[in-house]
Amino acid sequence: MKTKTVVIVSLVVAVVLLLAAGSVGATPPLDEPAPQVIDSGDEPSGDGQVLGMGLSAAVSPLLQYQARLADPATGDPVADGTYNMSFSLYETETGGTALWSESKAVGAANGLLSTALGDTTTLDLNLFHGQALWLGITVAGEELSPRQPILPVAYAMSLVPGAVVAGDTSSAVLVASNTGSTSHGLLGATASTSPGKAGVLGVAGSTSLTPNQEVGVFGKSSDGMGVAGMSSTEMGVYGYSASSYGVRGEGMGSYAGVFGGNWGDAPGAPGVEGYSSQSYGVYGQGGTGSGDYGGYFTSGYGGVYAYGDNYGVYARAQTIGVYGYAEGATGTTYGVYGRSASPDGYAGYFSGDARVTGDLTVGRVTYSSPRTHYLALPSEAFHPTTNVNYSNYRGGYIGTGSTASGTLVAPVHLPHLAVITEFKVFFNDTSTADLTVYLCRHRFSDANYPIMALVSSSGTSGYQSSTDTTILYATVDNTSHGYVVYANSSSWASSLRIHGAVVKYTIAEAP
Repeated sequence: MKTKTVVIVSLVVAVVLLLAAGSVGATPPLDEPAPQVIDSGDEPSGDGQVLGMGLSAAVSPLLQYQARLADPATGDPVADGTYNMSFSLYETETGGTALWSESKAVGAANGLLSTALGDTTTLDLNLFHGQALWLGITVAGEELSPRQPILPVAYAMSLVPGAVVAGDTSSAVLVASNTGSTSHGLLGATASTSPGKAGVLGVAGSTSLTPNQEVGVFGKSSDGMGVAGMSSTEMGVYGYSASSYGVRGEGMGSYAGVFGGNWGDAPGAPGVEGYSSQSYGVYGQGGTGSGDYGGYFTSGYGGVYAYGDNYGVYARAQTIGVYGYAEGATGTTYGVYGRSASPDGYAGYFSGDARVTGDLTVGRVTYSSPRTHYLALPSEAFHPTTNVNYSNYRGGYIGTGSTASGTLVAPVHLPHLAVITEFKVFFNDTSTADLTVYLCRHRFSDANYPIMALVSSSGTSGYQSSTDTTILYATVDNTSHGYVVYANSSSWASSLRIHGAVVKYTIAEAP
């Protein structure tokens, strides 16, 4: 059987990659390249080798390929027939592993052949994302050398990595529109973990920007909007970050860093929604000026709705961290509304001093830890309950001339559920008689007076005080008891005086 050498001449050497349209086209070169020759084997096999890419007239997910087969001895087209060929895409000019391959029988008529790559083995269009690619063509088990580069035409270069699309236009310079309902219009991603590297970076009012955080979406504007998103069904702007901010906006002048609005018919849909499992759902920081806000939110339904496992809203500013204002002039309105589902939680929590300039209405006020208070009973609070002659001399009740037992008593008014922790009495005793002072509760049901605490003077000791911290029935129950202090002596005299008593107590709930 006679063998034959086949000349393969490429009709084109430039390829247009229309990635935005999801197709590949081609255009013919100005000059036809020189022929390349290989031995194709036995003639009956009909094998031939092809060089280059051909013109495509269809916008489709196929790569159109055309070539010419010629006899090198005569230059005449090869006989009409079918030729077995393989096509492969590589990311290297030589060697390497094919990213995609397809083998097929291609028919030639008058030396010309045409086929669409990807019609039998799906061509992955994600391979055409700006990286350098080479097409390898194999005939009779031998690959044509060199491989042919996939080259873009001039305007297609605006789609390769690092390219810039710029223009002065009344509409958007670049529009990505997905007419389907199941995916994104524009997707931006970065594998960088360095601060300031954004998946999508939006700039307005400036031609340069150096962001200082790792963000999902970064928008900065000096006059207008850095990032604007609108959706009729879900989120206008959605940002996610594994380590920092999902969405970060930095406003200039009187413009907002992040602006979210909902003008739909569904109530409760937020203009801005933030969620975080580790840090802040929404984070707002104001500037140093007294008029700057960490966050400013207005809405007919709710100014702010934010959910987070740690903080729903965290606002930090030089002057006002959170400012809430209800514009409604009638009805019950709320500048700031807080609510907690836990019985041990707080609708509002303040670690520093809290000040209210208007009326404050609350159901109850409890303390995070019991507060200590003191009830002081001066000597003037004591009055006799038996026939004791007495006078008030320099703030001290003094028995005068009675040698019989007598008692002075002062009422005690403490908040309900207060816990008494200490009973202390001040007196002056230079007499030979003793003075005993009792803290008692009056049980209304049977008129008994159980003793809760007591102190005694030792006599002839002068000015002194005595304290009892062992308190019986320490919790105050104002629903069925009254409380009094009794001062009792077997022989009152001018040398025996009581100056006052102090009841120390704690309370967990404000009276």
